[in-house]
Amino acid sequence: MARKTLAELMSDAKANLKAANERLEKLEEEAAERYKRMAIKARLVELNIPEEVVLAEFHQIGAKFRAQPAVKAQAAPAEGSGAGTPSVAHE
Repeated sequence: MARKTLAELMSDAKANLKAANERLEKLEEEAAERYKRMAIKARLVELNIPEEVVLAEFHQIGAKFRAQPAVKAQAAPAEGSGAGTPSVAHE
C-alpha cells in the first residue's frame, strides 16, 4: 500500500477538524437547549431580567459548583409543587 501524500494527509486532517468542530457545535446547541428548557421551567422569561444579570448569576452558580469536589444529582421537585422554587422579590 502506498503512503499518503502530504496533501492527502492535510486533507484528512482538515476533514477530521471539520467533523470535530461540527460535533462541538452540536454539543453546544444541545447544552443551550437544555438550559433554555430549564429557564422556561423556572419561569425566568417572565421576569425580564437583563442578560448581564443572568450571566453574572450563571458565573456565580459555576463558581459554587466548581468549588465543590463532586455534586450528586438531586431529583427535581415535582412540577407545580413549589418545592425548590425560592421566592425572590424582583423590583
